Amino acid sequence: MTSKRTFEAVAAQFYKSRPWSHGVPEFNDKDIKAAEYHAKCVQFENDVVGIADVFTADNPGFDRIRFYRACGLEVR
Repeated sequence: MTSKRTFEAVAAQFYKSRPWSHGVPEFNDKDIKAAEYHAKCVQFENDVVGIADVFTADNPGFDRIRFYRACGLEVR
């Protein structure tokens, strides 16, 4: 079973690598970088959810919402 320490270490790495860690850049309507940035954000969220799925399967007591927040995702 995966340990709490592992969950915390993985979340910390995700937090450091989130696309918006240095603020959200400003784009104009025709800026291709806006689409690239959006794609990175979606991929980041998909990666976090995918890892959370693995952790949940490994440990039924895994707190998915807490993990999302530790990774830097906004959860409502």
